[in-house]
Amino acid sequence: MKKSLGNLLVLLFFTLTLQASPLATYSLKAAKSEVYQKEAVEITFEAQQKDHSHVMFFFLHPKKSSDYKIEFLTKEVDDHSYHNSNALFKFVLFPLKSGPVTVDFDFVVKTATDKAVAKAYVEDHDDSVGIDLKTTQIPIKPLKLQVKALEKPVDLVGDFTLQSRIDKTKIDQYGSVNVHYVLRGTGYSEVTKILPKLNGVNTFFDIETLADRLTDKGYLIAKEFIYALTAKKSFTIPAVAIQAFSPTRKEYYTLAAPAYNVTVKTIDPTTLLDKEESPNEKPLVSYKTLKEWFIYLVIFAFGYLSATLANSKIEFGKKKKVFEKFDKSKTPKELMLLLIRDYGHDPAISEYIDKLETMMRGKNTKDFERVKKEVIKRLESL
Repeated sequence: MKKSLGNLLVLLFFTLTLQASPLATYSLKAAKSEVYQKEAVEITFEAQQKDHSHVMFFFLHPKKSSDYKIEFLTKEVDDHSYHNSNALFKFVLFPLKSGPVTVDFDFVVKTATDKAVAKAYVEDHDDSVGIDLKTTQIPIKPLKLQVKALEKPVDLVGDFTLQSRIDKTKIDQYGSVNVHYVLRGTGYSEVTKILPKLNGVNTFFDIETLADRLTDKGYLIAKEFIYALTAKKSFTIPAVAIQAFSPTRKEYYTLAAPAYNVTVKTIDPTTLLDKEESPNEKPLVSYKTLKEWFIYLVIFAFGYLSATLANSKIEFGKKKKVFEKFDKSKTPKELMLLLIRDYGHDPAISEYIDKLETMMRGKNTKDFERVKKEVIKRLESL
């Protein structure tokens, strides 16, 4: 009796020990602990499966805060062996205030037994049974950063360059001047325009994005700011001075572009009159001016349309290839597993994972195609 009781106590202790043991180990770190405001900081989180008795999936969601802006960069999953999964998450953070900044994450582990997985993959040909996933939230220590204040306000944090060019500096009162500014670099940018409003000058403004993507050093940016200017009198396009700070060089610098003096030649309206037919009428605009404006608008529209169609074609090709596996999924369980594996980090995808799981449990697949289209559309917008 005592021996049986002793064995029972040992078994109970062993069971409690297993329940109290963490499912996984993790490490959370930043590329540097002391940074400047708006300096890009790469954050890595690595999770390693410790309980090898189940199939395991990892999810990590940063908590929102006004103290920083954080963007998801990559997620890599490596199944070293059966029941031995490893996941590496990478984010890029931009601290928005000085002083101590705390970054919190929600770390969620979902597990499934071999039996549940076998039913989903082998037995469940009609989706009558879903994968029984157990969700466990593991508390993790927040990441702490010390943020240095910038000594003066800047529009750029990082390493950038600015180039400018103008097509001409002499026009008549019906002509236009085209000036271009190209901003390139990597970091954090708050530049949305280059020139201020100019008195007495009509301005047509557009931005062409040549590159804009997230890297571990910040946003890789290449933007062209395009201005078309007209006026009745001569005017000056002011010099440009954009204040910036380079964390790598630890110095403030100014991106500069020169001023341009534009001479506007006044045309005597009487020289444009047809004395015989319209001796008292003043022309609103000359044929030459209309032609110049028409050519400019056609070139501008054609360039914009060509760039848009080219980018759309490239993006469509990329998206079609990336999301092809989702489109080819035949069952809710298949699509759900793809989403868990590739997009488990994104909270916006969680609702679709739940929908698909509910669909499987309820034995109702009539809305599967509609939900799949919604999923692909959502993925394309990320």
